[in-house]
Amino acid sequence: MRIVTVTYTARPRRVAAAALAGLFILSMHGTPAAAAADVKSPRAIEATGEGRVEAAPDLALLDFGVVTRAPTAAAAARENSGRMERVLAALRKTVGSDGTLSTGSYSIRPVYAPPSREQQEAPRITGYEVSNVVHVRTKAIPRVGEAIDAAIEAGSNQVQRLAFTLSDDSQARRLALTRAAGQAREKANALAAALGVKLGGVHSLVEQDLGAVRPLVRQAGMAESASFTPVEPGVVEVRARVVLTMEIADAATQR
Repeated sequence: MRIVTVTYTARPRRVAAAALAGLFILSMHGTPAAAAADVKSPRAIEATGEGRVEAAPDLALLDFGVVTRAPTAAAAARENSGRMERVLAALRKTVGSDGTLSTGSYSIRPVYAPPSREQQEAPRITGYEVSNVVHVRTKAIPRVGEAIDAAIEAGSNQVQRLAFTLSDDSQARRLALTRAAGQAREKANALAAALGVKLGGVHSLVEQDLGAVRPLVRQAGMAESASFTPVEPGVVEVRARVVLTMEIADAATQR
């Protein structure tokens, strides 16, 4: 006689029930990928728009440097300090209350003799170089050329930066954003017309960061009759870019 033992537990039934439930879900959606596809993104048209605004600058940014050399670091620093004091006094007199001065950088470094091809020796220090740079921010745009001449005459031997910008670009940036959004909407309308569909509501509107104001600086040439170094501020350009996504209206709505 063959004896067959059958063991019954509740857990396999629960497992089987869960498996059947999963099969039931899959039978409705086909596959897991198809189930995920049931959550569909709205049909939409995406367009990019860019706006540009040019404005006259009202702020000048300048960097003046004083570089000195001497056999010792102390001597180079003393000479540099005296010359920079004269430069600062000349700049304060020129820009007045319309400008601010601040130290940008200060450094002392050794100066080495040129290497010799004949002799293999360690680098030899021949002196020291001191560099001091001052930042100038001024709204006295017409006096920028005068400030350059005054700094050079007082002892500055480097003009490291000359740029023009806006002290407040919020108004120009808002106008650039308005133009960018308008251009994006025009593009979306053109695309919808080409496809023979109608647009619904706005799905999203995203601004893309294009950075700070872009200065467009132009500098005039030297003129023999000019009292000071002639400088042309030019214009600055504020840009904005947006990405507009418009939903496509349903077929019933388009009738």
